[in-house]
This record gives sequence, structure tokens and C-alpha cells, in this order.
Amino acid sequence: MIEILKLAMTLKKNVCVYTCDSEISKFLYGRIIFIDNEFFALYMLTPNGENDGILVKKISCITYVEMDGQYDEKMKKLCPNFDDLISETPIDFENGNALFSIMLEALRTEKPISVELLDSGVDSVIGQVTAVNEKICTVRQIDEYGCDDGIAYVNVSDITQVSYASADNSILLLLMTK
Repeated sequence: MIEILKLAMTLKKNVCVYTCDSEISKFLYGRIIFIDNEFFALYMLTPNGENDGILVKKISCITYVEMDGQYDEKMKKLCPNFDDLISETPIDFENGNALFSIMLEALRTEKPISVELLDSGVDSVIGQVTAVNEKICTVRQIDEYGCDDGIAYVNVSDITQVSYASADNSILLLLMTK
């Protein structure tokens, strides 16, 4: 699967990524912006063609990938400026690690992230990264109202997905600053 993702990234193809989540009709849509040996980073769009941030997910969770289908044509019409959005991506993947890079970016910008653990299919931890190293990511948890909800110490090796600057996380950021 890594070869397919690298090809899509090289050709700057938008992709539909189906994962091992329980809903077979559910998929992720966007453009691969980085790949390492374990994770891929996908710049995502919502079904309405709006920016949905960057998702970093384990490659092993992918069941299949689609390119150049009808959904892609629809999304190109809904978001004709997708290339411009992607070119504004500030993430530095130079350390070669998608997961660590996205957590460092969240630490730098203080934007909330959502973290899935152990392929659970749910966001177990949501909040602002306050510290990160190769073993532990410390997150100041934020509840649905934008209020502090304690500190979580996450074992990095248990992380299967991180969502950064998503539409949902942008709402939390707005609530946190009001």
C-alpha cells in the first residue's frame, strides 16, 4: 500500500482512503502530503469541499484507495482551490516522522488535536499538546465546550490516528478563545 500512497503523492492525486473502521461506506478524502514507514498524512476536505485539516493515520489501517472517480470530480468542483490550500500547509515533515511532526506542529501552534488510540475508531483524547517526545505526548484535554478537562499522558506507540486543524477542532479552538 505504501507504493500506491507514494504514487498518489508524487502525482498530486486526490484520494478516497477506506480504512478498517466498521462502516464500509465511510472513507477519508484528500491529498497525501507525507508518508513514512508507518503513517501517512492526508490533507482532508469535508464532504462539502471545505478544509478539514490534516489527518495522520497508520498505513496498516487502510483497506483500499480510490483515485480519479466520480467523488473526486465532485470534490474538484466544490473546492477548485484545493491546490492553494495544500501549498499553505505549514507542517514541517523534515524529521521523517509524520506522527511526531504533526504533534510538534500542534505544540508550536497550540491548536487542538484529536487522538485515536489502539484502532478504537473514536477520539480518545482531544486537546492541546503541551509536551511531546518519542514515548509520551502530554495533552491538556478540552471538553466539547472549550473548557479544561485535565491532563492526558498518551503512550505514543498506542496512537493510531491524529487529527490536526480539522473542522471540529477549529470549533473547539474558537470556543477556547471566547
